[in-house]
This record gives sequence, structure tokens and C-alpha cells, in this order.
Amino acid sequence: MLPVLNHWPGQVVEVEIHHRFGSPISFDPASPLLEFFLVLSMGRCKFRLTPVMVGLLQSVLGVSSLAYRVVQLGDHIFRFSIASKLVGFYIFKLKSFECSEFKALFHLWHG
Repeated sequence: MLPVLNHWPGQVVEVEIHHRFGSPISFDPASPLLEFFLVLSMGRCKFRLTPVMVGLLQSVLGVSSLAYRVVQLGDHIFRFSIASKLVGFYIFKLKSFECSEFKALFHLWHG
């Protein structure tokens, strides 16, 4: 069963990124910007994690979960795609997000 998540924090972050950078959060292949990757590690989670379930990013960062092109790297560790380096470093500086359902930590991708 899918958890019920509050999408308000993600909408706030999405608006802030658009305001600061004039950019969406998710990568667009038609964009001249280079795709940037971040890593999400889950400190705790009340539901089973799969790349599809990491759509919980929508509650943290806005945007549809499919736009993040999530790849599972390990147990509770996922790589996801972002629109640009500027957007990626903004999200990385957020460090983490925590709610009653999960705790997510953002890391830089080192290839």
C-alpha cells in the first residue's frame, strides 16, 4: 500500500528552485544543460523501498517521480537525476528531509 505523503514541502522547494535558477528540478533531455546526479540514502522508512517508491522524492522536491530516473544502488541507496549542477548543489545543501514516514539524506554522486 502506498503511504500518504504531504507534498507541500516539495512544492515549496520546487518554487524556490524555479525562482532562483529559472529551472525545473528534473532533467529535460531537450535542455542544453547537462544532467546532474545525486544520491539519496534513507535513514529510516516505514514502507518498502523500490525505485518506483522513491517517488517519495515528490513530497520532498516536487515534480513527478518518473522525472527523476531513479536507479537503486544498494539497500536504501538510490541515484536520481536532476536538471543541472546548480539545482543539484542547491538540493545537496538541503542535506536531509525528515517526516513521520521517512528520513532522506542527499549526497553528491561520484560516478
